[in-house]
Amino acid sequence: MRIVGIDPNSFVIAMGMRSDKKKRGTGKHLERIGDGLEFAVAKPRDPKLAKRKTTRARDRFKPLIEDFTIVVRDLKPTYCYVEEPIYAGSFPATLALGMICGAMSVVLDGMEVPWSFVGNSMWKKALIGGGKATKEEIRAWVLHRFPALPDGLIQDVYDAVAIAEWGYQACGGAR
Repeated sequence: MRIVGIDPNSFVIAMGMRSDKKKRGTGKHLERIGDGLEFAVAKPRDPKLAKRKTTRARDRFKPLIEDFTIVVRDLKPTYCYVEEPIYAGSFPATLALGMICGAMSVVLDGMEVPWSFVGNSMWKKALIGGGKATKEEIRAWVLHRFPALPDGLIQDVYDAVAIAEWGYQACGGAR
């Protein structure tokens, strides 16, 4: 069983994978942590596209989804849980997030990877005890659960790892 949690935005798509320890993904994108945990971050490889204030979302989409496709192929997931799109502070940002989620769904469906959306309050409540857990609470919970995971990563990685752990537990994985 290889359960992938995905936390997307229009700059990076963070993915955490919880798996049975003997079943691992392959590929240069993956960071192996131990205890059945791996993570990856899909992003455009051109550093100019990573600048938040100077690039248009539509310029980032194709390279972002291309890298997402490579990472999913490397992870070989049994099932993916994608964090449901939310209002992202403005109409353009929300539209960009929705478009990325739509493109990800096309990739996952095309690769015949089963997946579903999960609301952020659902996994937060189940793991952390409150549906409105803060970024700091999520990071602290993930680092406590997976002490070998480095501190100082982008928040999206901690969210993706938590989503993966939630999915892993929901599918009957070890707690």
